[in-house]
Amino acid sequence: MRVDAAAEGPFELVWKDDEGYERRRRELCWHERVVDRRPRVIARPRTGDDVVTAVRLAREHGLRIGVRSGGHSWINAFLEDDAMVVDLSRLDSFTVSPEARTALLEPAVENRKLIAGLAAHDLAFPVGHCPSVVVGGYLLAGGFGWNSRIWGAATQSVTAVDVVLADGRAVRADADHEPDLYWLARGSGVGFPGIVTRFHVTLQSLPVLRFTQRALRVADVDAVADWLSGVVDRQGRELEIEVAFRTSEDTGEPEILVTAVAFGADPAAAARTLDVLDEVTCGATPARVVEPVECDFDRLYAYNEGLYVAGARYAADAFSTQLDFRSLLRRAATLFAAAPAGPSFLLLGAEPAAPPAYPLLDLPLSLGGRSFIACYAVWEDAGEDERHMTWLRGVAEDLDRVSVGRYVGEADLDDGVSGAETCFAPEAWERVQALRSRFDPAGVFVTPPGWRTR
Repeated sequence: MRVDAAAEGPFELVWKDDEGYERRRRELCWHERVVDRRPRVIARPRTGDDVVTAVRLAREHGLRIGVRSGGHSWINAFLEDDAMVVDLSRLDSFTVSPEARTALLEPAVENRKLIAGLAAHDLAFPVGHCPSVVVGGYLLAGGFGWNSRIWGAATQSVTAVDVVLADGRAVRADADHEPDLYWLARGSGVGFPGIVTRFHVTLQSLPVLRFTQRALRVADVDAVADWLSGVVDRQGRELEIEVAFRTSEDTGEPEILVTAVAFGADPAAAARTLDVLDEVTCGATPARVVEPVECDFDRLYAYNEGLYVAGARYAADAFSTQLDFRSLLRRAATLFAAAPAGPSFLLLGAEPAAPPAYPLLDLPLSLGGRSFIACYAVWEDAGEDERHMTWLRGVAEDLDRVSVGRYVGEADLDDGVSGAETCFAPEAWERVQALRSRFDPAGVFVTPPGWRTR
């Protein structure tokens, strides 16, 4: 049965047999590896009330619902044959209360837009490392962003969520009202049984940022591993170190790109934090160096954007491990050596010796290891899909043997090595599944194929 969009409200409905449907379907996905799953209709609401209308329309037509905030799901988790996709991309505004140090965020607000708006009030939020990611999926997956060792995971700054449930009811969930739904909204990721139309969050003071970057040869990994292991042993919570194994854009050779960002209350504090990089001798000579410099988040994003290639095909997986950082770096060098030629990369981080300011208590997440590693397969030719996916899943099989958990926001839950249960502590997984059955007993909301116990 065809439904007239104008009769259903002010938002757009694009049905499978409409002109322009395939363009809209492909535009839902951030990258070019769009899975061959075709929803019956794409709903594009403008308001929370529109979302209620969309859910009720789906119920009338017996359709399951996939939820899309910004389309950065590597596996296109929101796409399912003969379902409805609720595309939240037009819910992209936010309001700030500077004196209260709080904000209301709609789900399609981009990281870069949010942090720029907050900086105008000398405020900040633990936004994600990729500028074009939006807060919807990011916060539901836990939100491991900049300065998280001081500010905590971004989801720990969420005080309430406005949610549309599978039966079409709109509710607000917080620690006192619908606390189980609130718990799910802070880490269950693609398993969340509802549509968040607004996040209520607390804010932080805008820090001073100081940045440096060093590119070293992968052949020198032993010396680099010894150096970074010593740095991590001395590293305070105010310093974030990110290590990428990638192919240099300048030379075409494999390199280890070490990015360090210090967060301080003033320039002197940020400079002192960054000094730890030179307190440990590195036995390898960098091929190039970006000398320490103060920067804002926008410039930080500009440095980080080089890892992400526009117009490419992507697949990813991400693991937490108890391996020490030296061992993980050496393991990463071996895994990266087997990567097909191109812009694929591995991204690593280590927990400093100092404990985080906000431990991950009573959250669904399983990320409790000493180190973190994510694998990103990146390529352009669809004919190379099997080759790159084989490498990704080979890396995943290797890391799965030393993993203590996976990051639900970037886990390969399409048909990967492990199912969704590895993204949660065992007791949390049981609770997630029980609460999903309670809030969505008919299984209205779409989950990816890997959302099952292996």
